[in-house]
Amino acid sequence: MNTVKENKIAVLLLAFGGPASFEEVEPFIKNVTGGRIPSDKIQEVVKRYEQIGGKSPLLEITRKQAKALEDSLNKTENIFSVFVGMRYWHPFIADTVKQIISENIVKIIVLPMTPYYSRISTEGYLNDFIKSFSEFDNKINYTFIKSYHKQPLFIKAFSELIIEEKNKFADKDLEIIFSVHSIPKKFIDDGDPYLSQIKETIEAILNNTGFTKYHLAFQSKGASPGEWLEPDVSNVLRKIKDTNKKNVLLVPVGFICDHIETLYDIDVIYKNEAQKLGLNFRRTPSLNVNPIFIESLKELIKMYV
Repeated sequence: MNTVKENKIAVLLLAFGGPASFEEVEPFIKNVTGGRIPSDKIQEVVKRYEQIGGKSPLLEITRKQAKALEDSLNKTENIFSVFVGMRYWHPFIADTVKQIISENIVKIIVLPMTPYYSRISTEGYLNDFIKSFSEFDNKINYTFIKSYHKQPLFIKAFSELIIEEKNKFADKDLEIIFSVHSIPKKFIDDGDPYLSQIKETIEAILNNTGFTKYHLAFQSKGASPGEWLEPDVSNVLRKIKDTNKKNVLLVPVGFICDHIETLYDIDVIYKNEAQKLGLNFRRTPSLNVNPIFIESLKELIKMYV
C-alpha cells in the first residue's frame, strides 16, 4: 500500500481522524475544536477515551480498509494504490496529498469514508482536499465521490449483519433502531440531502431484511447552538420501554468504522441505559473491513476509473 508506480491511479480515503495513543487525545481534541474548549470539558472527553482503551482505532481500521481495498482492486489489474488522509489528525489530508502528488500518477479518486453527503461533513473533506491539491501546479485529474448510500453491496453488508444479530435473540419480536450522527437542523432546512439519503439507505435495508418498522435515532450531538436532528437514541430507548417491548437491535448505519461514537456513545452510554431500562440490547458490528463492504468500495471505485 502507498507505493505508487508510473501511470497508477491513486485512491484517497478521507476520514475524520482520531488519537492513536493516549498522549494524542488532548492535542487531538484541541485541534478539532480549534482550541475553543474549556479544560474541564477536555478532561471529560479524555475520560471517555480512557474507557475505550485510551485511543481511537479509527486510523488503524481505515488503514486496514485501504489495504483490503487495494488488494481487491489489484486482483485483475495492478494499477491502484490506496492512501489515507485525515481531516483533524495525522496523517493530515494535506500531507497525504503532497505524498501522492510526488508520485507518477494519472488520476486521483477521492472517497470520503461516509456514505452520506452533507455540507457539515463531506463538503468539509472536499474543501480540505481542494485546498491542498490546488497548492501544486499539476495536471492530474481527480474525481471526488460525494455519496454512495445506495450502493447495492453497501446495503447488502448492513443487511447481512442485521440478520445475523437478529438471529441471536431468542425472541424474534424486536425493535430496530437505526442510529446516525445528528447535525444541525438548519442544514436540512436549507436542502442538505443528508437525512433523505439516510432514509433511502434504511428503506433499502428494510427491503432486504424483512423488517417493516423501525426507529431512526440520532446521536453524538455537537455543541453548536440551535436545533439539532432528533430524537436522541436515549429518548427512543425510553419510548421502547414504555411500550413494554424488551428486545432492541441498534444498527449504527451512520458509521462505517469503529471510533469513539460507536465504542463509547453506543457500547458504553446507550448499552448501560438500555440495561437500566430492562431491555435486551445488542448492536450490529461496524462495517470496518467487512469483505462485502470492501467489495462495495471496489465496485464504486471502478465506476470512476
